[in-house]
Amino acid sequence: MEPTPTIRGSLKSFGAIFAPATLLGALLLYVGWIRTRAYFGYFGISSSQLGFSPQDYILRSADVGLGAVVLIALAGGLLLVLDRIVMNRLRRWDGRRLEHIIRGGMAFGGCTLVLVGLYSVTAEASVAAPPPLASAGFVAAGAVLLLRFGTGSPRRPAFLGASTVAFGLAIIALTSFWAAHSYAQKIGVSAARTTDADSSQLAVVTILSTEPIDMPGSLVAASRVPNGEGKWSYRYTGARLLSYANERWFLLVTPREHSYRSTVFTLKDAASLHVEATTPDSG
Repeated sequence: MEPTPTIRGSLKSFGAIFAPATLLGALLLYVGWIRTRAYFGYFGISSSQLGFSPQDYILRSADVGLGAVVLIALAGGLLLVLDRIVMNRLRRWDGRRLEHIIRGGMAFGGCTLVLVGLYSVTAEASVAAPPPLASAGFVAAGAVLLLRFGTGSPRRPAFLGASTVAFGLAIIALTSFWAAHSYAQKIGVSAARTTDADSSQLAVVTILSTEPIDMPGSLVAASRVPNGEGKWSYRYTGARLLSYANERWFLLVTPREHSYRSTVFTLKDAASLHVEATTPDSG
C-alpha cells in the first residue's frame, strides 16, 4: 500500500532538494551567467569574448540575488498570511464536508494555475524565447497550493500520491531556475539600457600607443605626442570603459544616437599600449 504523503514529509523532501550547497552554487552561477550575457549582449558582445570564470559569474549574481531575496521574502510573507487565514477557517470546519470541498477546490485551483502557467509559455517556447516571469509565478503558486491542500488532513485521505508530491516539488525547483532566468535577464537588459542612455558614470580611458590605432568614435579625441626618444606616440582619450576582460578592453566610443545603441570598440591588450582610466567624481 502506498504511504500517504504529509505536509511534514513534503517539507522534508523539499528541504532535501534545496539544502545542498551545490544547488545554490549552480543557481548563482546560472543567474550570473544570464545577467552578464544579457548586459553585454545588449551591446553586441558575446559572452565567449569575455572569458569570465565561474567565480566571476557567481560574484556578478550578487546584484540580482539581492532583488530576488526581497521578492521571495515578500511572496513568502504573503503566502504565510494567506495560509494562516485559510487554515484557521478550515480548523473550524474540521471533519465537515465543507472542509473537504474547500481543500479539493484549492488543490484543483493549484492544478489549474500550473496548467495556465505552462500554457502561457507555449508561444515563447516555439521561438526559444525566455518564458515570462509571471508564468513562473503561476506555476510555482499552483504547485504550492497543490501540495498544501492536496495532501489531505488528519481526518481526510490525501488527494495526491507520493509520486505526484515528488513531481510537484520538482516543478517548484524548475520554476526557481525559470524565475531566476527571467529576473536576471530583465535586470541585465535594464542595467545595459541605463548605461546606454547615460555613460557619463563610466571611467574615461586614455590610451597611449607606439603604433596608430584605427579607433573611430565621436567620444574619442586622437593626438600625437613626442616621447623622450624623438619619436611620436599616439594618444586616444574620451572613450568610456565598459569592461576589461579576457585581455580585452571593451570601450564605448560613440554614445546612443537616434535609434542606434552606443558603439563598442574592442581593443586587445598589448605591450605597445599604456592604458589609464579616470573615474568621474560623483560627489
